Amino acid sequence: MGNSTYNNQRRNSATQQRNGAQARPKIVYESLNDANYVDRAEKVIKNLQNDRGKFDLTTTQIRNILAMLSQLYNEVIISNHNDLPANIVSQLQYLKVRLVYTAGRMDAVKQFIEQGYILEHLKEIGKNKEKFLLFCHYMEALVAYHRFYGGND
Repeated sequence: MGNSTYNNQRRNSATQQRNGAQARPKIVYESLNDANYVDRAEKVIKNLQNDRGKFDLTTTQIRNILAMLSQLYNEVIISNHNDLPANIVSQLQYLKVRLVYTAGRMDAVKQFIEQGYILEHLKEIGKNKEKFLLFCHYMEALVAYHRFYGGND
């Protein structure tokens, strides 16, 4: 075995240890609907557990994302519009930027966003009020399952 091969194996092993040992299989993307969002959330959270059954993602990190949505949710619920108002659509765009920035800083958040297809689901919302409300319920389910399966700070 050559020296470079040995070094590559050590590097890959160190990367796997940092990322929670063996890479988990990626969950296949599927649009959210009333019948699947809870099961999807559970699969995402189970997939984020490391080999010791723990999470690199903290409850605080996941709840911070939910808190950003919470204010928008309250505005949408009291709104009489069938579609999302322009200011909400704009704030959802800003939420994407915040998520991408946070994901760039914290690998655990990046894994959460990628495994949960958070950015893709946000994009699907467009101006649709019902899709937005479904996305909020999905995020709540993610938080609930994270807590249920032992996620903490």
